[in-house]
Amino acid sequence: MKAIRRFSSSARRAALPDPEPERRPPVVRLDPVQRIKEFPMIRTLIFGAIAGYVGKKLYDQGKLTAFKNDLTARYNQAKADIATQRADEPTSSTAPATTAAPVRPTVS
Repeated sequence: MKAIRRFSSSARRAALPDPEPERRPPVVRLDPVQRIKEFPMIRTLIFGAIAGYVGKKLYDQGKLTAFKNDLTARYNQAKADIATQRADEPTSSTAPATTAAPVRPTVS
């Protein structure tokens, strides 16, 4: 049987080569604005959360209903105006529109 030699910790350190320190890539710290530009999904989530919060507040206050009613009234008014304009135009002047065929480039 072979005898096991035990070294003290200082002798063991002297026997082993000095390990090379770990080389890590430099840590790049981004400012908050650049971080948002760098990761567009995070930006989308942030703005979606803000829009949801604001939308909920507007809905609770009843302002979205007023906006919808105003939009519907404007749409119906515009539709009625177009209908009256079409009714006022003479029907004989509406001939089918003809367009010229598009010019195709020649390959030489």
